[in-house]
Amino acid sequence: MEYGDIRTDNQGAVYTADKKWLLKAPNVKRYMIREGTECVAEDVFVGCDLLECIYIPYTCPADSIGDIDWCNIGYIRFWDEPYLSEEENPDSNWYDGEQIVRDEKNVMYVNDGKRLLGTYGTFSERRYVVPDGVIAICDNAFVFNEQYLELSVPRSVKVIGHDIFSQEGGRIVFR
Repeated sequence: MEYGDIRTDNQGAVYTADKKWLLKAPNVKRYMIREGTECVAEDVFVGCDLLECIYIPYTCPADSIGDIDWCNIGYIRFWDEPYLSEEENPDSNWYDGEQIVRDEKNVMYVNDGKRLLGTYGTFSERRYVVPDGVIAICDNAFVFNEQYLELSVPRSVKVIGHDIFSQEGGRIVFR
């Protein structure tokens, strides 16, 4: 297939000039296919050994994507709405070298305590107070908790991810 003029973005991905086709993904840890892309060419991810996470925009239906080696890519997220900013994205728990900090209850945070990633180890609380200054609570943050959880959340939180509670459930109380 002839694609005409091509353009490269600032991460090294190659698109058609109209930016509707992704022709080659960059070899980076995480890549958000640009919004407005409608198709992803065959073999676009070949040679992307570093790639751990792909975001696919709402403008690109699943059936328009070429072969993806699902086993080698850790996370693929299909968006059904425009992308959120990195700061507000509850899925964005990629910290690119930032240090993970654990509190006394084994809850993990990054971005200087602004993003609550989830729990570590044997977290099994009935009530947890999210500290002031947290902006985002990531998807599945408390999914392994074995108790019904009351989560006290500060007004600084802008976004709460999907399915944050375990099958035992929970409730969110803003303070």
